[in-house]
Amino acid sequence: MQQDNLWLEHKYMMLVSSRLRNFKKKSALKTVYNFSCPFCGDSEENKRRARAYVFPKKGTLKYFCHKCNKSDKFQYILKELDQQLWRSMLKELLVTKTKPRVPKSDVEAFAMKMKKPAFVKGSVLNELEKISGLSLKHPAKKYIDGRKIPPKEHFKLFYCEKFKTFVNTLLPGKFENVDPKNDDARIIIPFLDENKNLVGFQGRSLDPDAEIRYISIMLQEDAAKVYGLDTVDKTKTVYLTEGPFDAMFLPNSIAAAGGNLTATINLTKIPRRGIVVVYDNEPRNKHIMQQCKTAIEQGFKIVLWPEGLEYKDINQMILSGYSEKEILDIIKANTFSGMEALLVLNQRKKCDLNEGKSKWLVS
Repeated sequence: MQQDNLWLEHKYMMLVSSRLRNFKKKSALKTVYNFSCPFCGDSEENKRRARAYVFPKKGTLKYFCHKCNKSDKFQYILKELDQQLWRSMLKELLVTKTKPRVPKSDVEAFAMKMKKPAFVKGSVLNELEKISGLSLKHPAKKYIDGRKIPPKEHFKLFYCEKFKTFVNTLLPGKFENVDPKNDDARIIIPFLDENKNLVGFQGRSLDPDAEIRYISIMLQEDAAKVYGLDTVDKTKTVYLTEGPFDAMFLPNSIAAAGGNLTATINLTKIPRRGIVVVYDNEPRNKHIMQQCKTAIEQGFKIVLWPEGLEYKDINQMILSGYSEKEILDIIKANTFSGMEALLVLNQRKKCDLNEGKSKWLVS
């Protein structure tokens, strides 16, 4: 890789950094990166050990671990860690081969400016481990990787080993008769307000047979139970999904974590005309189809998934091989509103909705 494109490797080093335990920059120019080796564990006995380094050498970034002696070019290490990010880097490289996007003289300055995105202000979650800092062998890390959650989202998620016990330290008596020995581990999905203050969170069980897969805890009862309010741009189209994991695959998206989507959105300050509501693909589910009808009548734009699509939600589509761009293209092609939306809903639903005439059909 040419020196002109070293900035690109620095960029992708920062993009993948959120999933590297004990990641930090070193050296005066902050162009040497140090973290725990994701390949040998570095080490399982001492979670603070960090003996892997990425550093510039002969116009490219090199990787070396002082424990397992793994050594390679960064681009090949990135391929092992995240093939989606690796392919994105290759696509950008093809462009920069003919038109360098950053002047050679600005490479070091660019690397110094690359910072981790601001996330959450000092909160009770700080005592928990971020998913991005866990070993690749950790059950929570495996679960998130197994669902192909984008690496750029990993630093926003936390791991809690004893969920109910932790909640009771915040809200005494929330759960009764909790036995710490039998308390379950959960992935924590934070709910932040527009100022990045923690107002609540959702705990997702790692047990596939858990009686309750998701438990939502609100620290501020009057706050919106919405994921993504801290990053959404209200001046652009906002995609509203049923669950946080689905929202992580769409641009400028939020998720109403449980309850009625349209009722929840009324608690936010997002203009209704800028929202596209994305319900799960369940045409036989009378409850969801009724919510679709209500959303249409309230003036929302809504996604009505095309017939023949067999997957229940966006995450299932990702797991089946769809790309984020392909899913977004399907969403854009199947977004409707008003009378047209009601007619398409009537065509695609697989259940009976006869709770009264729609206002769109009243003469």
